[in-house]
Amino acid sequence: NKAFPKKNTEKITLGVSSIFSYSDKKEKIIAFMPRKLKEDVNQIYNILQKNTILKDWKWVPIDNCSESEVAEILKKSAIFLSFNYNEGFGLPPVEAMACGCYVIGYAGNAGNEYLKEEFSSKIADRNIVDFTEEIKEKAKLFNDNQLNLIALGKMASDFVIMNYNLQTEERTTIRAFNNLTKE
Repeated sequence: NKAFPKKNTEKITLGVSSIFSYSDKKEKIIAFMPRKLKEDVNQIYNILQKNTILKDWKWVPIDNCSESEVAEILKKSAIFLSFNYNEGFGLPPVEAMACGCYVIGYAGNAGNEYLKEEFSSKIADRNIVDFTEEIKEKAKLFNDNQLNLIALGKMASDFVIMNYNLQTEERTTIRAFNNLTKE
């Protein structure tokens, strides 16, 4: 709208593949994409690796995996860390939410749309201290009674399935295309 104020612009909503479906079979797994902000990933991991709250937790990097392998990791993971930074719609956190993960991390701009405080934890960009504290808090919640964190993951999954499905993607894409061809 800023670059082309006299042109009609449309928002296209991305949809999540049905392979990313809810699971309540959560383990003490923290999943993340290691390609994004490696320095933040390393710093957070090094701060937390000896923390007693996380002693039984496994950190699982998602890299060079097929879509089905990613979905299987996310379905088992209790927590997903989002390292979105200066980007548009970050699909991995939404896919994680669809699988019932509790997402902690950076919004990367578009994440402000889906990282809702009632079922996820948005961290200010590059705030390592808050990021580590939030991981400890949510791991403790899971350790004390996993059903509490699993319930939040279910809320996140329901939100994603309702708002970021393939039917919505198709409808908004067709609407955008039709409006562009009218001009």
